[in-house]
Amino acid sequence: MAISRDAQGHYYGSFVYEEAEQHGPPGGVVAFDLGIKTLATGYSDTGRFYHIDGFKGYRWYNRQLDKIRSKRDKCKKKSRRYLRLSKVYKRVAQRKRRKQQDSLHKASHLIADQLAERAVVISDLSQRQMVLKKQEEETPKERRKRQIRNRLVYNDWGLYGFVQMLTYKCLRAGKALHTISERGTSKTCQRCGNQQAMPLYKRTYRCVNCGLVMDRDDNSAINMYQRFVAGLPPHSLWGVRCAGGGRKQWRSHGGFLVCPSTAIRIVDKRCTRLITF
Repeated sequence: MAISRDAQGHYYGSFVYEEAEQHGPPGGVVAFDLGIKTLATGYSDTGRFYHIDGFKGYRWYNRQLDKIRSKRDKCKKKSRRYLRLSKVYKRVAQRKRRKQQDSLHKASHLIADQLAERAVVISDLSQRQMVLKKQEEETPKERRKRQIRNRLVYNDWGLYGFVQMLTYKCLRAGKALHTISERGTSKTCQRCGNQQAMPLYKRTYRCVNCGLVMDRDDNSAINMYQRFVAGLPPHSLWGVRCAGGGRKQWRSHGGFLVCPSTAIRIVDKRCTRLITF
């Protein structure tokens, strides 16, 4: 058993124990694309999308922390006011961290226990690949947006912690967790296979070959699902349902529409599901 102590003087104990392995029912594969607009965008073998948002209160907490830090910097070090503001800063930072961890626990629990029946597929994308690089000629507004987005990737989204939570929760629920390469999934059209450049600032995929218009995260999630199923051996295809229903041999899915009035993506007459915390 390991004992740890945080900055607030609270003690925590962690230990490892063995639990009997559980086996879930056959069928039910969900592929998730980890991103910035949403924490995870999923696509299931039933043709349904899942958009799971992460912690949304980070902007407010960051502003509060900046105000406290600004006041503390004007004080003399080790003074009474300096020490009091340091305690307040630690308390607010811990509150933000706990709320962030709570949202990640809820998201990983939802995926492992409710959305996936048999397997979960995620990308091997690292945080370094998701940051925007500095451009040669950028305006102060563009530089500020890039800095805010990169800070969100490294500090506020918690992708590494989310993957760690999802790993042990899938193991506890008896679900298989597969990690596949995400290379080219955002650039490839899920309908015709055409590849085109997709910088990070482009959030909508518009195929120049077949005219497909859809969110880039949705397109990437479908490509990840197709890549995972294509890599399965022939005897494993029985457990994967196609969008038409039943346990037939897997085939690629098309017919994605965009409603211009409400901008709700419809797949096989099913509206996408938005999940927020």
